[in-house]
This record gives sequence, structure tokens and C-alpha cells, in this order.
Amino acid sequence: MKSKEIKKQLNKDAAAIEVPDVLENIKNADFNNYKGLPENGTVNVKPQRTKPLKLTRKKFGLISAIAAGMAAVLVLSIGLPIWLSNNNPTPTANLAYRLMPTENAYEVSIGTATDKDIVIASKHNGRPVKQIAKDGFTNTDIESIVMPDSITVIVDGDGALERGAFSDCNNLKSVVLSKNITSIGIFAFAHCESLANITVSNSVKNIGDLAFTGCSNLESVIFETNSQLTDIGTQVFFGCSSLKSITIPASVTSIGTNLFSYCDGLESIIVETGNMVYKSEGNCLIQIANEWNKSVLIAGCKNSIIPNDVTSIYPFAFLGCNSLTNIIISNSVTSIGNYAFYGCSGLTSIIIPESVTIISNYVFENCLNLTIYVETASKPDGWYETWNHSNCPVIWGYTGD
Repeated sequence: MKSKEIKKQLNKDAAAIEVPDVLENIKNADFNNYKGLPENGTVNVKPQRTKPLKLTRKKFGLISAIAAGMAAVLVLSIGLPIWLSNNNPTPTANLAYRLMPTENAYEVSIGTATDKDIVIASKHNGRPVKQIAKDGFTNTDIESIVMPDSITVIVDGDGALERGAFSDCNNLKSVVLSKNITSIGIFAFAHCESLANITVSNSVKNIGDLAFTGCSNLESVIFETNSQLTDIGTQVFFGCSSLKSITIPASVTSIGTNLFSYCDGLESIIVETGNMVYKSEGNCLIQIANEWNKSVLIAGCKNSIIPNDVTSIYPFAFLGCNSLTNIIISNSVTSIGNYAFYGCSGLTSIIIPESVTIISNYVFENCLNLTIYVETASKPDGWYETWNHSNCPVIWGYTGD
């Protein structure tokens, strides 16, 4: 059978596309008349397939291949995800399932499994599988993971050891999260250097500290519509240097520090309309509901323009943003927190207005090419002694001439 069956389904604007059992390839030409699947459009792979399905859909940005009985994700050039899934995938053999008596359910880890494409069973010995163990798959050679909808939690990793459920899985490229998962634990996917895309289920309420830190090739993070996410931890995307843009759901009420530190490629920060705690403006993440009832800049990127209503720049706001070359501090700003511009090696000049009465420690540390222009004639009393610890050149009494 040829792939004309796929073409027929695409021409019908189908919400789901079924890949026949005998079809072994999907080619670019098969999608020439593509009219667009809905957001949750699905390509179903028959469970009895015995041969790998080869995907060569480069035209629309293929990010991972699909093996027999496995699942993966295609992301179109417009950013729309299409899920390639098997309705009844065969669970991977030799995974370890630990009974949690208080939950009457199981927790799963790698066990003695050697497969690179992992499918977790939804039940074991008649009981549901609900958790991924805190270091269940850490530092393994797995390339893809498919979670059943019975999974509700990826357990917090060990902060002291910097280990999490899938941390340091350097070959992990494809992740299909459970549709019922509520928590992505600390260090969950830390240092998964091959992971390029992740779609976060709308059931997720919490993303733990450093969950995606060091995912240097992570380009796209998509939060499903109607997200229930409320808490984003500290340093969640620290060192995600390939991340281009992000849209934070309206439901989010708490965000930790260092969210985008060392995210050199970040160009766009958007907060969904309707968020009562945060907003985005000028590609800045700004907290608007706080104890001071003022606008505080939490995080920025290389394209940030600081709005005129911002009164404080939070600690670590631009830390490690090497691609930042120019920034204007508005006259509304009165304080700049610790390490706010630490390591911004591309920044060559900055003007500090007279309105800034407090500058904390190490704000311009390792800004190797920076000259600082200050409107005041001398250091204000509220500026810490180590505000310019790297001894960047300072021009006092700057008037713009």
C-alpha cells in the first residue's frame, strides 16, 4: 500500500489520521495538501505494527522518529503539535514496579530494562502505576518515554545529588507526558541535552526547581490550552540556551528566581492575558501582584525593553544573558537586585538614572565589555560597596552629552 491513504485523510481535515499497518514510510509529499489538524489532532499507529514507521516529514519540522508500537511528536513550522501515538502500545519489559501500600498503586523505574524506547504500563498486578521514581531513569540511554494516563506525579529528585527522574538522559529526544500528570518534580529532566521540545499537559499544576535546567537544545516549551499550572520553581529553564520563546499560562501564580538565567537564545517572553499576578511587556516578565503593589521585573531576555512602570529589577533578572547588547533603565526604577546583570558579556553600555537609589551586590559582575554611565555625581549611600565588583569603567554625572 502506498501513502495515498494518508493524503485522502488529510484532504478531509480529519481530527485523526490513521496510519495503515502495512505503511512503512511517510514522505514530505504526503502532506502537500495538508489543511491542518486541530490542536489535539492525532496520528494513530495500529498496535499490531511490527516494523518501525519511518518519518521523513522534514517540510514540517520532524523532531523525532517513531518505532514500532511507540509514540512521538511532530511539531509543524507554525508550532502546532501532532501526536503520533499507539492506542495500545506494548509496555516495555523488565521495568521495575514498586508497590506503594498507602497509595495502593505502583511507582516505576528502569529496573533491568535495556530498551531505548520506553513504554510504561498503566497497571501492574492489577493496580495502577501512578508515579515515576525520583531517580527512576536517571543517567540511562533511553531515547523516548511514553507515560500512561495513570501517571500523576514525577517524584522530586535529590537536590543535593542533582539527580531527578530523567536527569542526565543525554539521548532522550521524545517525551509524551500523561494527560493526568499534576507534578513534574525537582531535576526531573535536568541536563537532557538532546531534548528539543516538550509539551506540558494542561493537568500539570507544579513544575519543580531545576526541572529542565541544562537542557541546552530545548527550543520549544508548549503549555496546553486551559492549563492548570500554578507554580514554576527556581531555575526551571536555567541554561536552556536554545530556547527561543515561551508563553506562560494565565493560571500561574508563583515563579521562582533564575527562571531564564543563561538562556542566551531567548527572544520572546509572553504571559497569557488574564494572569492576575504576572504580565509581559517589552519581552519582560513582570510581577504585578506583590507586597509592594508595584511592578517588579522578574526576568528578561536579549530583546527586553524595560517598561516605564517597573520600579525594581529583581535579583538574577538578566543573569548570563550574553546576547543582551543594549538595555535602557527607565526613570521609574529605584532598585536593582543582586546579580541582576551578572555575566552579560555582550552588554557594552548602560545608563543608570538618578532615580536608582539602591544597587545590591555583584550586579555587573563579569560584564567584561561594559561601561556604566551614572547620572548622579557620586555613589549614592544605598549602593552596596560591591555593586561594581568587576570594576567596570564608570562615568559619573552623565548628562547624555
